[in-house]
Amino acid sequence: RLLAGGFVHRRPDMTIEGRKEFVSFMKIDRPDRETTHEIESVYLEADTGRLAIEGRLLDADGGEWFRFVDTFEQVESGIKSVRTYTDLGPD
Repeated sequence: RLLAGGFVHRRPDMTIEGRKEFVSFMKIDRPDRETTHEIESVYLEADTGRLAIEGRLLDADGGEWFRFVDTFEQVESGIKSVRTYTDLGPD
């Protein structure tokens, strides 16, 4: 219910279009469902409502898989889009 109609999630490896498709991916199709998103910082621009979240994706054992920043575009009906930026490290 938080996602607006026409929702899109853009990631470095793929784009997921549609609320139903995003929820299905998160519940069923993720390559590793035993991960944790550790949030380190939240950035909110009060005047515009622009939001960014910085954190780390951890595997089931607590090891860092990669760092990320998610930016959110919000509209009156909910979250219109999420864009994910990742830092895979020096490898």
